[in-house]
Amino acid sequence: MMLKKRLPFVIAFIFTIGLGLFVRSSWVDFPVIIDEYLGDIIWGGMTYFLFGMVFPERSLRIKALIALAFSYSIELSQLLDYEWLETLRQNRFMALILGFGFKFSDLLCYTVGIGLALVIDKLFKLSA
Repeated sequence: MMLKKRLPFVIAFIFTIGLGLFVRSSWVDFPVIIDEYLGDIIWGGMTYFLFGMVFPERSLRIKALIALAFSYSIELSQLLDYEWLETLRQNRFMALILGFGFKFSDLLCYTVGIGLALVIDKLFKLSA
């Protein structure tokens, strides 16, 4: 039963990762304004779907708040200058998760992405 509740989030999570990698690839050439923010918006949505998988029975609001706290924490960690954290960021996979260099606009993008994912959850009844 729990797998049935998680499956829509697993699918959305995997789709969102694919979309994010596609957007960051060299296959498409977006205008600078889109290229600058779209990946971070998608990343925010991905975190919502991640926490939907982990907490499928929680309310949409709780999942969104957890995703926001996680995303903001990752972005704020970019203000820290620890050698071990910089070593982690040298790994391509970890760099995709942890990012480089704090930008306030990233916080706004994550918020938009999480909001869009919440709307998708509500419209498609992923949490049903």
